[in-house]
Amino acid sequence: MIDKEGKFNAQEHTRRAKDRALEYLDSGNLKGAIDSMVSDLAKDPTRPAAQVEMLTMMGMITRNDSALDEKKVREFIQGFAD
Repeated sequence: MIDKEGKFNAQEHTRRAKDRALEYLDSGNLKGAIDSMVSDLAKDPTRPAAQVEMLTMMGMITRNDSALDEKKVREFIQGFAD
C-alpha cells in the first residue's frame, strides 16, 4: 500500500492482506484464505526473497494439514504482525 507520501507501507499492506484472508475464512474457504495471505504477502516489495519462500512453505504446510480447521487458519493469518 502506498501512503500519502508515495512510500510503500508494509504494515498497511499486511493489515489488508489479513483482512482479505479473513474474508475468505469467514466464507468457509480455508485453503483460499491461506493462499490469499501468502499471495498478498509475497507481493510486498520490502520482503526479502528468502522470506517469501519461507512464507510459501509455511502456507503449503498449513494448507496440507490433514486436521486443518478454522482455528488453525485463523492462527496462521493472525500470526503475522501488522
